Order: sequence, then C-alpha cells, then structure tokens
Amino acid sequence: MSAADVAGISAAVSAGVSAIVNALIKWGSQAAAWVRKMTRADHSALGGVANMANNTLHDRVGVYAAFAPIRHRRSGEVDIDKAIDFVHAKFGPWFPDEPEYAAPGHGVRFIVKGPAPVGMDEVTAMVKVSPSGLVELYWAVEAVPDPNDPQTDWLRLEDVMWPLVMLWSAIGPEYRHLGEFARRGRRRFDWYFSIGTHLTRGPDNVTRFWKIQFPGRPALRASANISSCPANGCASDLRSLDCGRGWSLVATKALTRLLKYNGYYRCEPALEDALAVVEQRRQATSSETAQPALT
Repeated sequence: MSAADVAGISAAVSAGVSAIVNALIKWGSQAAAWVRKMTRADHSALGGVANMANNTLHDRVGVYAAFAPIRHRRSGEVDIDKAIDFVHAKFGPWFPDEPEYAAPGHGVRFIVKGPAPVGMDEVTAMVKVSPSGLVELYWAVEAVPDPNDPQTDWLRLEDVMWPLVMLWSAIGPEYRHLGEFARRGRRRFDWYFSIGTHLTRGPDNVTRFWKIQFPGRPALRASANISSCPANGCASDLRSLDCGRGWSLVATKALTRLLKYNGYYRCEPALEDALAVVEQRRQATSSETAQPALT
C-alpha cells in the first residue's frame, strides 16, 4: 500500500471519529438538557391554594395546609377511583364515604359540615386531591375562651400542628399509586400553611381574635399584636422539603412563621416542647386516631 493510500485512509478514519465525537457531544448535551428539563423543580403544582385570613367560623378557627410534588404532574387528569381510595385510607375516619365532588380533570373533594348559630352549616373539614398531585386539608380548630380577655380566645399550639402531621402521614404507598407525579422528587414536596385570623361567638356574631396556648414553655409576644396570617403561605423555606426527615421539619418551619407573624419571638424553646408533646401523642396512637375530634 502506497504512502498516499495510507494517508487517505488515515484522513477518512480521523474525519469519521471526529464526526462521531461531535455527534456524541451534540446528542449528549441535548440529552442532558432534556434530563434537566424533566427533573427541574417548577413548583407549579402548589399553585392556586387558599388564603384563610378572611375565613370566619363560629367558635373555631380554620387551619389550612397543603403539600404538592415539586414538579407538576404531566397528566391533566387523575384516576378518581385511586384518589378516593387514597382519601379513605388516610383520612377515612373523619370524612364521609362519598366525595362531595369528583371528576378526572379536577380531582376529588370530601367535606364535613357542622351547624352554626345563625342556622347555616359551616364547613369544618375538607380534603381535596388534585390532578397535579396537590393534597389540601382544611381543619377547624376549636378555640377556648380566655376568661381574662373578652376579646380573644386561645388556640392550642398542638391542635394547630395536627393538620400538618396528618398530611405528612398521608405521604406513602397510597399516595404514590395516584400517578407519575410522584416519580420526580419522591421525598421532596412543597408545603403551604395558612390560618384564619379571627372567629365569631354568640348570636350577635361578635368578632374575636386568638392567641396561642403553649403546652410547655411559652414564647414571648409583642404587646400590641393581634392574630395574623402569614402573607405568603408558601414561603421559600417551605419548598422542596424532604419528607424523609420527619413531620417535625415541616411543622417547625410552618409554625415558626405563624408565630413570628403574630408577634411571638424567641420561639425555639416553646416549639421544642410542643413538638415533644405532639410526638408523644403521635407515637402513642395512630395518626388517624390522634387527631382532635371535629366539634
């Protein structure tokens, strides 16, 4: 074989190798971009949740909590049979067997109503499962009159925590079976937490505010603050939380925000004691039977 033939073959091989390398680089960058696009958190599944600031109940305060996968589920529908099974498995003792509403494009919703002094039923509990993977829980927490202050009531901190504990306990196999929204970020979820700022008492619907009753060491509070709801129920520190780290992570972040928005400060010792009380109750009984009764 002549030197010219060898040089020609070498040039052809070099050109082929270069083309393959360039193609691999191109395909590799396209594949990497596709993987980044499909796995990047978009936080859109938690959109459109409620703010409870103006919600008013008689003798109770509405607490609203929600979680959703960090990336929106690709499908716009959910299997309502699976969604109903999920609610029955995780929230069944507190809700009727039949949903109030169900449709593949909107999800399923269960509600509980209780009588009000003015004669109109009030929603005292609600759970909703959306196609995006969003799970919402609304829970009416009983307020205790303060005998020393006719304008305010007490809310037990451990009762305010319970909707978060209940939701955290719902993340498991039954939730995974709902669909592919759980495939990305199987442990990480965005959370939302909101609470009503006041309630009414008596036939004249007298407006009253609330303050927090601590099960152990109390947090200090600024003297002029009244009950308030955090302006943003899904702050950055409630995003992408690892559910494998336990319910206390979610509760600590959400309740710290709530307390500080209400003028409480130096909250760490008070939260430590409340978390310990809730954990003891959670361990002593199942997450279902541990919830406060709807009254």
